[in-house]
Amino acid sequence: MATKVRARKIIQIQAIRFNGVPDERGQSAQNTELVALCDDGTIWTRTSTLDGEWCPVEGIPDDDLRFEAWQQDLIVFMTTHKLYQKGFVERFTSENLNWLQARFSEGASIEETEVKIKELLGA
Repeated sequence: MATKVRARKIIQIQAIRFNGVPDERGQSAQNTELVALCDDGTIWTRTSTLDGEWCPVEGIPDDDLRFEAWQQDLIVFMTTHKLYQKGFVERFTSENLNWLQARFSEGASIEETEVKIKELLGA
């Protein structure tokens, strides 16, 4: 029995009309671009409605949001589980932001980062 493949479905579509590049007579044809949001969360674009191919639009990066959440989790972990004073932890994280971003980018856990902070402080 053949496996049924689930088809991607458009849930929202937008058509954008714009003037194309002028020809040798200085006239430009109107072009249409379609932008579609699909049910799987992907976004696709098609520049020519007659013969153009659908192309995926690259996702919007969320690294800053994930880092901010990781940093807040680190502050909570250090103040609740390790009994550091909140003001100290907030000051340390803001003064060492580049170092923390590097740790985050390397995939370091909150626990590993706390151990490294302890080593930096000589504790």
